[in-house]
Amino acid sequence: MKMSKKVVAVLALVALLVGAGVAVAQVTSLSTDFYGRLHGNGPVVVLSSCGTAPTVVGTDSAGVITIGTGTPSACTVTFARAYVNAPACFFVNQTTITSTPGKVATTTTTALWTLGAATANGDKVSYMCVGY
Repeated sequence: MKMSKKVVAVLALVALLVGAGVAVAQVTSLSTDFYGRLHGNGPVVVLSSCGTAPTVVGTDSAGVITIGTGTPSACTVTFARAYVNAPACFFVNQTTITSTPGKVATTTTTALWTLGAATANGDKVSYMCVGY
């Protein structure tokens, strides 16, 4: 594969900076795959509250939370990277159907989801956050 001189120069600069111990920012972004499906890329979020031993698989953009045991009343997702403005986020329980889905409050660094009335231990909850 033949690379242009500009590409080679940029790669050489990145290698030089990394070799010198200069941090190169990791970008959190959305991308599409071959079929046009949207994917969130970037570091993993941190989950606090949400019961005992909850789990999360996802990024700042989207993911799935498994509610922990106990009687959690809320889940807090702490973003790996702060947003410029508090993002628009929504949470959807994949396991338990409820007429009270809960409510979401966001800041530039967190999304706090107050659980719906029928949410149970072990429920899988999808979330998606979009910055603007």
